[in-house]
Amino acid sequence: MLAAWTKITGGDAALALPSELLQQVFTHKSYKHGFLPYNERLSTLGRKLFYLHTALYTVNYPNANPTAIAGKNVDVLNTTAAVNLLRRNEVVARFARANGFLPAVRWRKVAEDAARSGETTVLAHTIFAAVGAVALHLGGPAAEKLCVEHMLTRPDGLIAQAASR
Repeated sequence: MLAAWTKITGGDAALALPSELLQQVFTHKSYKHGFLPYNERLSTLGRKLFYLHTALYTVNYPNANPTAIAGKNVDVLNTTAAVNLLRRNEVVARFARANGFLPAVRWRKVAEDAARSGETTVLAHTIFAAVGAVALHLGGPAAEKLCVEHMLTRPDGLIAQAASR
């Protein structure tokens, strides 16, 4: 768990979380029938914050588009890359796999087939739970930093992966 967290944050000490909270982030409800603290509520909060910061970053990105409204390019939210990132879990799950989340996530796999077992959803919810945990434990600016600097704008980040799909 710690290795995956360190990889996604780049070892940023400002985004350090307690081990109990990291265990909750990486634990799905299916693991031990929800007996241990799991990430469902963190994921719900994190998804909303992730979508907010993604939309704000996308709209506020500097551009010279003639259709921009007061310098804000809201048309970009209707592009294929934005739709892939904001409406589909596949891009987020691919990012989670690339950062070593799959072996770290604790969940009950019901089938060997990844699609049937819900692997994509579980991985995406783990990424969103990480955002939610940072927001609750460290505050909104830290969650924004995690989303923008460590997830969206990295060379191997979500924006690059959404555009390449």
